[in-house]
Amino acid sequence: MAVDLLRNLADRFYQEGNWASALNLYRNALATDAGGSAELGYRLAIGHCEIELADPAALGGLALEADAPSGSERERIIAARLRLRARDLCRAGGAVRAARLLRLSATCDPAIAEAYAAAIDAPPSTVTPADADRDPPFLRDLADLDVEAVKRRMHGLRVLLGFRRFYYEMPEREYEPPDLFARSAAAFGLTVDALDLSALERDAVGLATALYEHINAFRPDVIVYEGLFTAGPSAVDETVAGHVGTVLDVARRYLGVRVVKCVLDAWRVPADRLFRGVGSVVDLVHHAHPAILERAGDATRRVFCYVPPLDLPAPTAAAGTLPGACFVGTISPASIARLVWWAEAGARGLPIRFYETDAAAPAERPDAAFADLHRAHQLCVNFTRRSGGAPILTWRTIQTLLAGGVLLEERSRDSAHFLKPGIHYLEFATIAELAAVMERLLGDPAARARLAAAGAAWARRYFAGDYFWAGLLDRLIAGGR
Repeated sequence: MAVDLLRNLADRFYQEGNWASALNLYRNALATDAGGSAELGYRLAIGHCEIELADPAALGGLALEADAPSGSERERIIAARLRLRARDLCRAGGAVRAARLLRLSATCDPAIAEAYAAAIDAPPSTVTPADADRDPPFLRDLADLDVEAVKRRMHGLRVLLGFRRFYYEMPEREYEPPDLFARSAAAFGLTVDALDLSALERDAVGLATALYEHINAFRPDVIVYEGLFTAGPSAVDETVAGHVGTVLDVARRYLGVRVVKCVLDAWRVPADRLFRGVGSVVDLVHHAHPAILERAGDATRRVFCYVPPLDLPAPTAAAGTLPGACFVGTISPASIARLVWWAEAGARGLPIRFYETDAAAPAERPDAAFADLHRAHQLCVNFTRRSGGAPILTWRTIQTLLAGGVLLEERSRDSAHFLKPGIHYLEFATIAELAAVMERLLGDPAARARLAAAGAAWARRYFAGDYFWAGLLDRLIAGGR
């Protein structure tokens, strides 16, 4: 009973940020019940308090005791608190203390530990730089593609787009997936109608009926359905999935509709779910992650792997007017490695300004400001690793190039599938490599200008939409209507 009271009081002080009082009580609890430390997180909480109370100059030499990971609920709660506190410290300029907290967290947080092992504490990279004369592999799939011929042949084709919005209460956001797909399809000469899945999916029971009514009214030739069986009600409710599948089956059988399943985050989707419906209610799966192409198996011919159509407002900022580098983007559980990069880069004094994107913020930065940040900074850094998975192609990869930014990116097989490392952007695999390439480029404005020009021209040619729609329709309809 006494140790329970000690722990409860310590927890209260800990939540209030009264580190000295919490530390004293946790130490007393540990002395009373040393055997329960791993499950109850005593040493983890003690370490956190000691880091908070230490002088910044002493943080590097601070010796902390850690228990073996237990997987207990209290351990997970404290690990989550360490993440939140590290982010707050990074925002406030306390990167050194944040980095020490994250290293403590790595003793029991697999995603944080993975980020340290893969990048921060990794040995020097042994990967041979890509041959600058080698064409990116995606061009092989375009060898026989005549974009203008497909555009003429498919002119007026009726396409129904079903997409969710991420910033659905922000009308000033006009560069979300539904906007990008719709604008590029219209520019390609297609006749477009759109379903706002963010609104329709609020009524999961009525989703299939609403879908049927739109199909019956518009009579599309092609349906592009984002997240079909992988997100929203059709992914979590088998009844809804069955009803939606029935509607699509009827549309294919009796109206001759072709169905494209668009999966924007395919890297995180198990193969059975990614390819659910193929051959029955789905004609083609679209995703943009070459590293997972081997998952397709017998369905390889039913996959179109290509960057989605992307665009940004024309930047108004002059190139390179803001010194140093920027990172602009989200830090989520799936991309928590970015928090580690933020803390460790700050602790080393690397000149990187982090601009967080918060999808829940009532006044998030508009698209034009996003483009201007990438254009104005001398360098733009992108961190691509996902928790439990490899580095991936992010939309920011292409958007940075479209904005005329100079891209430095964490090495990704996906990006190298569509771009030329060394020509369109530069890669790094470790924080030491990032520091070295930043130092070199910040002192070489001519090299920055070459990278920006080559990257922008490439992105505008291949990833603004025409090649996407030509490739998708050529693969889907195979020779015409």
